[in-house]
Amino acid sequence: MESYNIMVGFISHRVEILEEFEAEAKKYRAIILEEPENRQLYDFFDGEITLDDFIMNIDTTLPVFSRKYVELLRKLYESGVTILQVEPYLENLGKIYRAIESGEFDEIIRDKEVSRVRETERKATQAMIEYQEAFLKKDFDSIVESTINFTKADAERFRFRDYLRAQYIKKIIHEKDLSTDILIEAGQIHFLLPEYLKEIMPDARVSSMNLIERVAERINLKLVENPGNKLTRKYIRGEKVDRDEERLLAARGLLYISLTRKDEMLPTDEIPFPHLEDEKKVIEYVNSLSYEECKEKFENYWMTSERK
Repeated sequence: MESYNIMVGFISHRVEILEEFEAEAKKYRAIILEEPENRQLYDFFDGEITLDDFIMNIDTTLPVFSRKYVELLRKLYESGVTILQVEPYLENLGKIYRAIESGEFDEIIRDKEVSRVRETERKATQAMIEYQEAFLKKDFDSIVESTINFTKADAERFRFRDYLRAQYIKKIIHEKDLSTDILIEAGQIHFLLPEYLKEIMPDARVSSMNLIERVAERINLKLVENPGNKLTRKYIRGEKVDRDEERLLAARGLLYISLTRKDEMLPTDEIPFPHLEDEKKVIEYVNSLSYEECKEKFENYWMTSERK
């Protein structure tokens, strides 16, 4: 059996990392994207629809990144790189929503995989609703508790998503008879994916690299994980987290999410990695705060008369 060289590349959806991604992607003959199958991507590659049409038809909160990323993917596609989309968890969610609309829910829910996706998503959604309700009540301690509960549900979802995706990646690699050199796109928190791939594809050479860490190392910037991801990572690993630690990480995570820039910032000659620098600055700030200090800062930010 042919031995595959599989690289899992952890990325973030920021314009500032695309140059690094392109340099890495050129080393491979196949790229597996972390997204559900969308035929319109290939219609764009083949010139059947415009870039504007494609962007208009996808649900994106990052239009600038999406445009540049898709243009880069088309360039790779035109050079002979195989581009595939594999994200079965989200595809199953799509099936559920469509089945509800068409009245076929009772039929598809008999499928064990679909049923597990539905239950996993139900738990995460319920936890998110409880978080939103706590936020509306403006009680910081309750918001922290609901954040902890949601993070636990989210960790369960990440574990299942990565397990399921690994299974489908193995399947599509063999079905499509892909080149032996394969790059797999993954978000920063999907660190279990390469571990699952190693388990189910023991004859493949599976490795991973983090584009953000690579960029940071190149510009001599010390990375620190944001507190929300740190807590999620611990739960994904099944680690026992001290009660005070989880409350502190959740509190810091809430403030981190509040203070980081939400708009798409573009790199410049003066600031080539604006999001990376902004996130590092905010992480260092929130990590210097105690629980009570986070509470005070959070309430000042969200619960003043101007933000009611």
